[in-house]
Amino acid sequence: MIEIEDAWVRIERHVRQNETVEVDLQQAVGRVLATQLDSDSDSPPFSKSLVDGFAVGSPPAETVSYLISEIVTAGNVPTKTLSAGQATQIMTGAPIPEGSIGVIMVEETQASDDRRIVVTSTNFSMGQNILNQGRVVSKSEKLLDSGYRLQAHHVGALAEFGINRVDVVRKTNVAVLVTGDELVPIDETPGPGQIRNSNGSLIASMIDSAGGEATILGVGRDNMSDLLEKIAIGLQHDILVIAGGVSAGVLDLVPKCLTESRVEQDFHKINLKPGKPLWFGTRTQNSESDPLTQKQDKTLVFGLPGNPVSTLVCFKLFVEPIIRRLDGGAKEPMFYTGSLSADFHFTGGRRTFWPCRFVRRPDTGINNREGSELEPLPWVGSSDQVRFLYADALVEFAGERQTFHAGQTVRYVKL
Repeated sequence: MIEIEDAWVRIERHVRQNETVEVDLQQAVGRVLATQLDSDSDSPPFSKSLVDGFAVGSPPAETVSYLISEIVTAGNVPTKTLSAGQATQIMTGAPIPEGSIGVIMVEETQASDDRRIVVTSTNFSMGQNILNQGRVVSKSEKLLDSGYRLQAHHVGALAEFGINRVDVVRKTNVAVLVTGDELVPIDETPGPGQIRNSNGSLIASMIDSAGGEATILGVGRDNMSDLLEKIAIGLQHDILVIAGGVSAGVLDLVPKCLTESRVEQDFHKINLKPGKPLWFGTRTQNSESDPLTQKQDKTLVFGLPGNPVSTLVCFKLFVEPIIRRLDGGAKEPMFYTGSLSADFHFTGGRRTFWPCRFVRRPDTGINNREGSELEPLPWVGSSDQVRFLYADALVEFAGERQTFHAGQTVRYVKL
């Protein structure tokens, strides 16, 4: 049985970033940029008005009223140069005419006659309400570095510069195999001795949240033939995640099947609760990474314990960080720190990750995840998923039987 830190080191030595692929901009959300993105033009591409109003050719203090020379709306361009005493009626986003020294808001003017306006405000500064060409970004200026993970709010800004396809790191493809004769689909009513296959849905959802692509292999029944057939399919992916069948029961056949499938075991069992039976190994392929099949030269194989919370904890601690590393993301912090909101009695033994919720402040409604107060939930063990409906984090408790006191600093993993 090894420590968590040793397991991380053993797993990470097999990590190599996936290949680069080109995708449409809107398909790139959540993906890591493989190349730097630069602007193809100034932003804004021309000096424009920030308000609806009047571009003027001289300060109001020097002009009794302005003669309106023309009206310019967004999408059109001025045709006349302004001089002293002249104004162009202009709409938000429209180009600024030559000779303009500023734009006065329409609310600060009133009509003098059909072709003239007077200014009713005494506040005026040179260049007001004008956004000059290139003020935001200059042509060829860097927009985003490679290695940056694109989010939805980036799409509009990049589209402004005509970026409709981008090079990103390929998503990690992850095969999911859940094992057990007792499992039935989630839309069926279990019979005697049966349970619904909640692990399949859980793992697929976590893969999606981590930025990977899940391939569901179905349920592997507790016999060598069925398991070997499905494992062979799973080994065609970057990662194979198997839930169940890795403990010490009579029908825990997964380690034997993996050995027969030429998967090399790296470790089996870890100082962790829940999740002690965690299994990890690799299968080396016959050739280098093939961009046509989008497959690494190694398959990383994780055998997770079948109890649902054990599955969740092991995935969060070991599989999710690797998915994020393979797709080019920066190494993210595993642990955050917070404090306990109440005393908690820990019954000791292995390092335990306990479901907790962030304390909500009724006076502010704020749920601050950094430096939060955490309240341990009344959890009854690795088959109790229901408590996780209310959980925000997994708090680490370690050592022998002891009491952790309110206000004590603890480490936690975000859910």
